[in-house]
Amino acid sequence: MTNRLTPLGRLSSRYPGLATIRLSPASPDAAPKSGSALVRFESAAQATVAKDALDGFLVDRDAPIQVRFAASA
Repeated sequence: MTNRLTPLGRLSSRYPGLATIRLSPASPDAAPKSGSALVRFESAAQATVAKDALDGFLVDRDAPIQVRFAASA
């Protein structure tokens, strides 16, 4: 689990039900300021609230977050 003191952890922990955060390293040929993470919440309703609030959130002036639900297994 990623520390809640990281920028992503601080953002996500504003929303109730945060369970875990897993960061995936960006590939060497990835664009600058890119990467991905899997953020789990205790319920789908809690995840929806966080997703809707954070999709498009500007981390930097030119780096909005894209938030999507992962495909279910």
